[in-house]
Amino acid sequence: MENSSETNPAVIRSNRKGRNLQLVGERTETASQTPDLAAREAALEAKEAELQAALATVRAALDIAAVRVRSLLALAASVMVFAWSIYDPQWPRIIGAGIFAAMVLWPVLWMDKG
Repeated sequence: MENSSETNPAVIRSNRKGRNLQLVGERTETASQTPDLAAREAALEAKEAELQAALATVRAALDIAAVRVRSLLALAASVMVFAWSIYDPQWPRIIGAGIFAAMVLWPVLWMDKG
């Protein structure tokens, strides 16, 4: 216990609120930044910036993929509706396929250009 007060800060804690008593013989040291620590922090900041750039690239790629998937789904649905109307060509089916294309496919394709 003789050496511990000189090397490690000792704190006596009580159960009462607001009472933290420190020993009188406590020795505290200020942490100084060594060159190794500063270089390590700079390397960590550079690595974090690199990871942020990679994350932005991945997010942009996922946004592009989401738009493409939405367009492909709308195109596939439109093709199926037109195939259904061609299988048994009746005017209500042809009109339904046209309305479907006007309400689903064209807006999705229009959104892709914007």
